Amino acid sequence: MNIEEAPTRIEPARIEHPNGELLDLSLEIVARAERLGRALHPETAPNWPEPSGS
Repeated sequence: MNIEEAPTRIEPARIEHPNGELLDLSLEIVARAERLGRALHPETAPNWPEPSGS
């Protein structure tokens, strides 16, 4: 029996002790996403999802 797992049921990865490089990269992703959101065309911007804050 082959049952596909829905992405919403997959537990998020929990990194217990992230190193400095991983933290730096994740902060860079957030910063670039925020810059992208600010640079969107006014007609596209309303379709950009709000940050989840989690």
